[in-house]
Amino acid sequence: MSLPIEIPERIFVKAFETLIKTPFDNAIKAMVDGPGRHIVIEPGCKFELSPHSLKPMGEGYCEFTFAICHECPDDRTHWVTDRLISVSIICEKPRKGCNE
Repeated sequence: MSLPIEIPERIFVKAFETLIKTPFDNAIKAMVDGPGRHIVIEPGCKFELSPHSLKPMGEGYCEFTFAICHECPDDRTHWVTDRLISVSIICEKPRKGCNE
């Protein structure tokens, strides 16, 4: 079984940039799809992003937490969480009122 490894700062920054550019609907879809659905940080990188948790913060505003993980070399079906990363994303779609 593999242990968490240190993530290079460049990869962490790239993961953060990837997440803050993610539209609200895509982030929600990632959470619904579950941890088996990963987001690629960059092509060829051994680290990927896996949905971890979602915390509502207000109307149309949520904090999304993703795990930066890597595939276990001993068991290629197992992914190891190396570090968690959280971003807040606002839904930019206008909300319709009850009378509209």
